[in-house]
Amino acid sequence: DNPANAGLDDLWCPNHNNCPLTELYDEVYASFVSRADFWIAAANAAISVTSNGALNLPFRWGRRDREICTASSGRLPEPVGCSEIERTFLNRMGVSWTDATALMGAHTLGRGDEDFSGHAGTWVQNDRESTIFNREFYRQTINRGWRPRHISAGTDWTWGGNNRGVMMLNTDICLRFNIPEGNNQNCCTNVGQQNDCRNN
Repeated sequence: DNPANAGLDDLWCPNHNNCPLTELYDEVYASFVSRADFWIAAANAAISVTSNGALNLPFRWGRRDREICTASSGRLPEPVGCSEIERTFLNRMGVSWTDATALMGAHTLGRGDEDFSGHAGTWVQNDRESTIFNREFYRQTINRGWRPRHISAGTDWTWGGNNRGVMMLNTDICLRFNIPEGNNQNCCTNVGQQNDCRNN
C-alpha cells in the first residue's frame, strides 16, 4: 500500500499464474525458508547470474518475516540529492561514502518505470546493458554530459534527446557532481563540452 513499493505487486502477489516468483516460493521454499531470506537469496542469485559469476555474495539465514513494516519505505533514499544518501546510508546504516557509492551501483541493473516511480529509463546506455551487473553505471555517470529533465515526478537527468530512454536521479548525479538539492536543477555535468549537453 505504500507508494514506494509501487510495482511490487507485479513480482509478488496471491495469484501464482501472474507471479512466478511467488509460485516458486510457495511450492518449493515456504516450508523451510522465510520470505525475507528468499528475497535476499533471489537478489544474490540475480547478482551472480548478471555478473557472469564474478560476484557470489555471502549469505546468512535467519531473517524473520513481518506482515507489516510501516517504516520500510523510508529506508531508501528519496531522489532529491546527497542529503538523502547521507541520511540513509551514512547516518542510518553507518557506512562510508565509498560504501554508499558502491550500493548505488545497483542502478546498473534494471530500469525506472514512469508508472511506479515517475522516472522512466535505464541508468546505463540501453536495455541490454541494464541486464549486466558491471561498472557501467559509474562510467555513464562520469563520461556522459547529463542535463536535467523536468518531469511530473520532479527532476531527473538525461543525455541526448528526451526519448533516449536513459536517466539518472539527483542521488546518482550528486555522487560525482556538486548539484543543489531538489528539483531546481539548471546545469549540465559536462560544462567543458557543451555539445554533450545538447537536447538531441
